Amino acid sequence: MEPSAVRMGVVGQVYVTAEPLSALESAQLLDVSLPVPDPLIALGYLSDDGFEHEWSEDVKEIVTWSRGTVSTIIRGRSLKMTFTALESNRDVVGLFYGSDFTGNVQAGSMRITNGYTRRPGYTVVYDVFDDDGTVWRLIVPSARVGALTPPKFNPGSVSAWGISFTAVDTAGYLATWTTNDPSVTDGLDRVSPPLILFPEPDAATGLVRPDGTIGGLGMRGGRVLVTTSAGLQDTCVVSPTDGTWWAQDITALPTGGPITVTAVQQLGDDTSAPATQTFTVYPLPERASVTNISQSGPTLTVQWSATPSPLIEQWVFWMWKVSDGSDTEKSMFTTTGLGAVQFDIDQTVYPHGTVLAVQIEAAGPGVSQDSTEVWFATTSYNPPHVLGVPTMTGRTITVDWSAVDDAYPESGYQVYATTDNRAQLLGSTQPEVFTWSGPLPDMFPPGSSYDVFVRAPTASDLSPVDSPRVKVTAPAV
Repeated sequence: MEPSAVRMGVVGQVYVTAEPLSALESAQLLDVSLPVPDPLIALGYLSDDGFEHEWSEDVKEIVTWSRGTVSTIIRGRSLKMTFTALESNRDVVGLFYGSDFTGNVQAGSMRITNGYTRRPGYTVVYDVFDDDGTVWRLIVPSARVGALTPPKFNPGSVSAWGISFTAVDTAGYLATWTTNDPSVTDGLDRVSPPLILFPEPDAATGLVRPDGTIGGLGMRGGRVLVTTSAGLQDTCVVSPTDGTWWAQDITALPTGGPITVTAVQQLGDDTSAPATQTFTVYPLPERASVTNISQSGPTLTVQWSATPSPLIEQWVFWMWKVSDGSDTEKSMFTTTGLGAVQFDIDQTVYPHGTVLAVQIEAAGPGVSQDSTEVWFATTSYNPPHVLGVPTMTGRTITVDWSAVDDAYPESGYQVYATTDNRAQLLGSTQPEVFTWSGPLPDMFPPGSSYDVFVRAPTASDLSPVDSPRVKVTAPAV
């Protein structure tokens, strides 16, 4: 017999929440020395009846023909908790009626609905405290509101709200008792393996981000030694506040493929058995490819291609001045489409002849892959525009065009004709001259078709600006 194992419920508390608890919060509830997680709300003072714990089993006896009962089978169990809340606060009254108050700091109101209303499921936690610091905690992860005892509003009576909960099966169990009572904990392990709870896998893919931090829950006052199959390691101090530990020195997990995390916990001179957890990390997405960059006025058009993948959340376009050699001039544009993207540049910041670098980042969940850097020189004027179809008089061709926004190259224009993917310079003009007339070379025989365009040359090593092409057919002679 052990008199110290006789427990008295000196005081108690009930906590409820309709919000789902995270894996960390559920684990923290098992350690009664830690604060109750924030989603759970304390309902305040209870009546001196405390809370009643009703427990029953549906038992079937196995009876033989001649020997009577030889065994029993438990076909089901029922757990019901009943308590009376003495505080008429927002949480208690809202829980009683299955509704909530709305309004403002001067007046709050709650509408009580009529019938066919589905109450939410609740996580319910019951704490019973003895005066020596011992805590017994009953955790019911899924419970439904059952019978209610309404308050009596009369002189000399406290408005008491009677509420009962019935536990609902959760993965084969109804509830969990946890305690720091020495009559229970004496003889158990002095230190247990730490819980590895992070990084959390994505619910849809089961993969983790490479920038996720390894962490979990341990015993306060202890430390956790972490190693990985990739050769990464860290020593983590368990938080004295919430019991968490984090491998802060492991800043990146290897992408693509599994990684196994091993953690042992040390408390004083004792070391736990190892805990292991294997994660699969998101792989790197395929690189995008920039195929062409063109400019019309302030608008840049970037033609690009990439392999669509569910691992890519967006493509990010980076652009910056090559001359800066830094990220200070970077601009970012995002897209979820494929093919081309257009954006305007400030021609006072990027004047004619500015060399820009363009790069596309394939961004996934914590992973990214950059395309090859492509350089492009800007122009401060739009391409010329050929007016109508060039005219032919014998073997003489006349081409007229216009400049856009009265902007034209200082060196004049050049007139080209193309055939079989070959471009032939026909002639050039002086600045501010927008027409040219001259003979058609012999490479364009009578009756042949060819394209004519006007080019605005630019400074050395910079891309020229061409007009759209106009198709011309040389007259038959």
